[in-house]
Amino acid sequence: MTCDNSSGLQINRQLLTKIFSKIKISKTHSYKGVPCWEWQGSVDKNGYGSISHFGKSTGAYRFFYELFVEKIAPKLHCDHLCRFPTCVNPIHLEAVTQRVNTLRGVGASAKNAVKTHCAQGHPFDGENVAIYKRGQRVCKTCQANANKRRYKEIMELPDDHPRKVKCLAATQRDKTTLASLPEDHPRKIKYRAKQKRGNDKLYALPYDDPKRVASREYARAWRKKNGRRKKHNPV
Repeated sequence: MTCDNSSGLQINRQLLTKIFSKIKISKTHSYKGVPCWEWQGSVDKNGYGSISHFGKSTGAYRFFYELFVEKIAPKLHCDHLCRFPTCVNPIHLEAVTQRVNTLRGVGASAKNAVKTHCAQGHPFDGENVAIYKRGQRVCKTCQANANKRRYKEIMELPDDHPRKVKCLAATQRDKTTLASLPEDHPRKIKYRAKQKRGNDKLYALPYDDPKRVASREYARAWRKKNGRRKKHNPV
């Protein structure tokens, strides 16, 4: 006799006898005092149990979860709370999203998620962190320093070097595009705010600070070259 459980799985006495004969109660692995059920059947290369049900191969842990708990939604993954991949104990399993499943693991993504500072010691908080669409965190300080080093390397190249020509052309295009935008355009507002933050940080430094000295020297050189004053007064 075959019947369907609440998850839609077709089960019978023969199937239950077969699958439970391949379970061994672990004496070394447990979760919150409940021992793991070690799967003694076929195992894939990652250590997860595999089972064939009505001609379809599926994870043994997924089969046991749907057999005793509920059907797993299409976008959810079955996570081992005991961190023992061979375990099929439904009490040790939980249906979660892929992101939660990844962060609970021991891979690179999980290790990076708990970091509070970048490799250079800058904190991952406030305005110093940028989050990409895929959730990746980037240190803005390190990113800015890398851009400065790259720009300095390019500026030291000969004027006819293809890399320098391309960089200067792109910079000029960005300036032209930005100047043509209306004052209330989001991109222009963001640029003005960033420019103001930079000026505020510069003005907060002592007058003889190397950064302020370099800013004044740059302004003098610019006036000498162009024969007129820049829009913003030198610091």
